[in-house]
Amino acid sequence: MAEARGYPATLQSDGWTGGNHRHLIAFLITANQKAYTVRVDDVTAERKTAENLFTLLESAIEDVEKKWNCPVVAVVTDASDCWAHQINLVVGDYFKVTTPILTYSEKATNLISWLRSRTIILALLRQIQIDSRRDVLTILRAVLTRWTSHLRAYQRLLDVLPSLRVMVAAEEARPVAMRLILVGDGKARAEKMFRLINDSLFWQSLARVVRHLEPLGKAANVIQAAYCRLDTVLLMLGYLYAVYSKMTDPDDCNGVTTILESLERRWAKADHEIFMAAIILNPLYGNTPFAPELLNNAGIRELLVRVYKRVFHTEDVPLTFSIQVGQYLQRTNKFSNLGTTVNLAIVKAELEGKTPDPFYVLNDMSYGNKDLEVFGLSRRVLSITANSASCERLFSTFGQVLTKHRTRLLLKNMTCQAEVKAHIRSEHLRHLDEQRMQKLRQRFQTQKEANTADRMPQLTHFTSESASASETAHAPTPAPLPANPQPSTSTTAPGHTHLPQFTFRELVQEQIELADLDTLDFELEDSIRSAPDLEAQLSRPTLANLFNYNDQNWRGIIASAADRTFDQELEFYELLDLDADGEDAEDIDDTTADILFS
Repeated sequence: MAEARGYPATLQSDGWTGGNHRHLIAFLITANQKAYTVRVDDVTAERKTAENLFTLLESAIEDVEKKWNCPVVAVVTDASDCWAHQINLVVGDYFKVTTPILTYSEKATNLISWLRSRTIILALLRQIQIDSRRDVLTILRAVLTRWTSHLRAYQRLLDVLPSLRVMVAAEEARPVAMRLILVGDGKARAEKMFRLINDSLFWQSLARVVRHLEPLGKAANVIQAAYCRLDTVLLMLGYLYAVYSKMTDPDDCNGVTTILESLERRWAKADHEIFMAAIILNPLYGNTPFAPELLNNAGIRELLVRVYKRVFHTEDVPLTFSIQVGQYLQRTNKFSNLGTTVNLAIVKAELEGKTPDPFYVLNDMSYGNKDLEVFGLSRRVLSITANSASCERLFSTFGQVLTKHRTRLLLKNMTCQAEVKAHIRSEHLRHLDEQRMQKLRQRFQTQKEANTADRMPQLTHFTSESASASETAHAPTPAPLPANPQPSTSTTAPGHTHLPQFTFRELVQEQIELADLDTLDFELEDSIRSAPDLEAQLSRPTLANLFNYNDQNWRGIIASAADRTFDQELEFYELLDLDADGEDAEDIDDTTADILFS
């Protein structure tokens, strides 16, 4: 509580029903770029109405402002306010118009299951990659409830395709008596998988699905972070619009058009002024990301004055604020050294491998503990978190604590245990600098390689001239059999256990249902909206004309952030052995992820 005291806060709220059939509503705040639990209410015996929720919200706000001494600048619930949810709805809209995706995804999932169930196949793939001097990649299997984990699994399948085709060509070139894969009871399934590996249409379709979903996967990772600012959300929407606008292949048309329309529809529903103000008030960007013809300095001043009134709940805006807005935009007077400070923040972030932090600039430009009036507004607006992901993480911890053997655990005790876990996580983050985290990652990686080596069956050296040999007219020379060969006919790896798994079809159906409900909400809102409101909405800037897409500054920063989190997600899966040979991946909590990659 002490670290949050006095900082502007975003109140987050969401509901959850546990294994003991108790319905809980959690209230958390994000302050000083960290999440804190305020309280958790048991509302099992209460009606789930907007009035009751509003009463609870008012009480929670009072607690935060009086007990925590944190001014609440925004409230986010798991509905239209949560932009992590909005990105998932875009994915749902895409799934609705690309029904063949289910066919290809199920084929890919079956191929992944078959590859991972045969240790001899994994050993052959490993040897092929070593011989061709490629990075040794194993097969990822998605069993998490995140659709991005399935995307990662399909990406990995595409990455190992050259090695798969080398393996198929080598196996088919072997004499029947010396074959390693096309043998025994599993021969029929192996032949089916071989045909799939050689099916160019399947791989082209899978690559198209991955190409369409990858930018949304990157956006989802950024926006569902515990601390995600409004400017990050809007810039990410611009990034997505720019990426998908460049996909002009006729085969991309249907899916890409749907994604662009969905992005525009969700932006049209957003509070434009506060999002645009967040970008302008971020000293890393100012007004440079926007199209030059969109706003002049006078228009920006009027916009920020309106936002000032909303944020500080006053009609009296100091004249000095309006004067400082002009100086801030032109970088004169007290803002004359702003450019140098911004450059230092960018260089510092690059050295640390992080995204530039606007609060570094705000702190550097402050006078003791006092901000310039423009930056006082910046500090509040940039403290708004655009999702309720912290509530989901709390509920995930609740799920780990509230097992079937502890269903009578008191709410107070369960909340205390969750807070202890959160405290342990934050202490790890506080004491682990980047160098020590790198050592921790290396230790995980070393252990992973050792475990992989122990599991791998020893094969006589398998030779392939290159990973592209499968594309030549001559098949690679078959590898000699090991002494006393024992071809594997089992379809399940030793030690393999069947865990509950969410299929991609189930995840797709869930996203489609959520998107359908959201479409109904849009239609209902349009039906009750007045004519002036509709006219005002039509006059708002769209994503197509909002940004200066030729400006590489903002696009570079947001693209780097997206790539960094996406790469860290893949590294995280591998560090925790989620692609261990012949084993199913188990669901994992967020604690280790936060410690390793925050």
